[in-house]
Amino acid sequence: MSKDHSEKGSQDASQNLANYSLRSNIKAAVGWTNSALASLEEKSDTASNSFVSRLRVLGLQIQPFVKKSAMMYESRKSYGPLIVAGTGLVVGGVVTLKRGRLSGAFAGALSGTATYAATYGIDFFPTRFN
Repeated sequence: MSKDHSEKGSQDASQNLANYSLRSNIKAAVGWTNSALASLEEKSDTASNSFVSRLRVLGLQIQPFVKKSAMMYESRKSYGPLIVAGTGLVVGGVVTLKRGRLSGAFAGALSGTATYAATYGIDFFPTRFN
């Protein structure tokens, strides 16, 4: 019996050693993974901060042009007849040269109507009243 007991003790010792070795390897792998992730996060934050700061500078440079474009867009209704007629004539003229008078007249009328709707904001899908 003492022989069985000593074999069992040596098996327990080798199992404890294997468990200790496995645990220490897992701890080491977790540590390496955490350090790799921390390094990756630090590099990602640096790149992101650099991109955001450049984007902010670019936004400040573009801001005057955006404001001026918005003001011009808001004044489009005062030039509405010119925009509609010009679009109809240009599109109609090009199509007339390419396809003929009837197609040109239709294309001009269609493009003028679309331009009118875009300029004056026609609601194609009115809401129903109860």
